[in-house]
Amino acid sequence: MMRAISLVIALLMIFSSCTSTSNTYSKSEYLTGKGYGMTAEDAQLNAKVELASLFGTNVKSVTARTITENKDGYDESFIKASEIVIDVEDLYGLEIVETKREKDGRYTSVAIINKEVASSRYKAEIENLVNSLNKIEKLPIEANGSFESLEKAVSYYSLVEKYNMYVSIINYLDNANISYYDIRKAENVYSEVSNSICLEIILSGDENGKIEAELARLLTDMGIKISGGSEMPTAIAEGQINFRKIQGTGIASDFVFAEYDIEIRLRDLLNDRALFVYTSHGREGHQNYGSAKSRAIAVIIEELESSFKEQFEDKYSL
Repeated sequence: MMRAISLVIALLMIFSSCTSTSNTYSKSEYLTGKGYGMTAEDAQLNAKVELASLFGTNVKSVTARTITENKDGYDESFIKASEIVIDVEDLYGLEIVETKREKDGRYTSVAIINKEVASSRYKAEIENLVNSLNKIEKLPIEANGSFESLEKAVSYYSLVEKYNMYVSIINYLDNANISYYDIRKAENVYSEVSNSICLEIILSGDENGKIEAELARLLTDMGIKISGGSEMPTAIAEGQINFRKIQGTGIASDFVFAEYDIEIRLRDLLNDRALFVYTSHGREGHQNYGSAKSRAIAVIIEELESSFKEQFEDKYSL
């Protein structure tokens, strides 16, 4: 309890020591945003979002740690702002210069960006992005049925997206009129490459076929065509699932455990290269091995729907 009281005192000292700086930054030199919230971190996040919204785009979802007081001390939770385009945490030169607690218990915060510093940095970044995009234009991404090309298409889309974000910012900072890149072109490249892929799934150790069926459903939902035997595959997802029976000991001596290992390796047939590997390990218990194994299979399927999907989408989805 004393630790919680000390933390409260320290936080109050920090916020009460902040001076009113929101009026000390001239509009000719700085961009400013003011935010409000029930916590200091809410207010700071909202100040950043308010500042980012000046660039004429939406603001990208940002996760921020929030500390809230309760009768036993402090709890930590996580909040998300609204869906956005610009990631406020990546804005160059953004600073929180004021955070204070108001008489009504709410917090206010002020965020700033030095226009000259930010403009110089964004111009350099835009130049680098133009060079990268020009290289891709000179060496087009082939729709050759490979996940290697799909990964390149994802990178291409990300470059265009970042370029447009930076152009939006520099157009506002310098009152410029730089043209945006057509994001639809990058989307079309991705679609063409994705549609050229035909994936065959081969899993060993999947006795009842439930895991393969779930994997096929997940990949189909993500836009990947699965080979049905009539079309030649361009890539293969090879998997190995191993189960081991383990007798419980001690207080768990009445239980039998089904320990499992699973590995799924994605391989392009074009160049015979493995580009993506997913692994998982665990065990599930029950009073008989058959039930323990069924529970293990259910957990494997849940992991495919969560961790496998997340890793796959991070690499191969827009």
